[in-house]
Amino acid sequence: FEGWGLPDLFFTVKAYTGCRLFDICSLRSNQLQDKNIIFPANEQKGRKGRRIPLPKDLCDRLTAIKGDTFLWERYPTELKPICQRKGWQFHQLKPDFDPARMLQWIETLMSNYRTEHPDQPRLTTHMLRKRAMTQSWKANIDPRKAAIALGVGVETMMRHYVQLDEQATTNEVFNQLHGLE
Repeated sequence: FEGWGLPDLFFTVKAYTGCRLFDICSLRSNQLQDKNIIFPANEQKGRKGRRIPLPKDLCDRLTAIKGDTFLWERYPTELKPICQRKGWQFHQLKPDFDPARMLQWIETLMSNYRTEHPDQPRLTTHMLRKRAMTQSWKANIDPRKAAIALGVGVETMMRHYVQLDEQATTNEVFNQLHGLE
């Protein structure tokens, strides 16, 4: 998909926000407000709304591509000429936007990547969520605050998402407890 910025922009938003895949796929254009992405409580797994501030350049890029209804609604029409250039079949490509199809397309991209790079570690979109939580931990952000910002329970975040080097963590704890160095 060289020359087409939409997949890169999509994965940038996914990595930046650490949000669930369907939450990103189903973003409506009106959820982009005042340099924020708004996630209404009634549409979130934990039933808690969030407002994620965006850097100006990322907000500008999203504003430039957003459709009338959905943020990503241009992808089906932009995908067709790319398929044509690559010699891929596109006769079944539906021109209307559907968040579920967007999700399926992203999952297909990831699956194709894994097939084409069998020697690389397995890569999934959910790893970008895990990355956001691990980065917040590494930045010494209180896990309770990070869990709120990322829309997950603190216990779930620490148990399933934050990747810690267990020996380094053990060393840090005992060094702090006993003044070792």
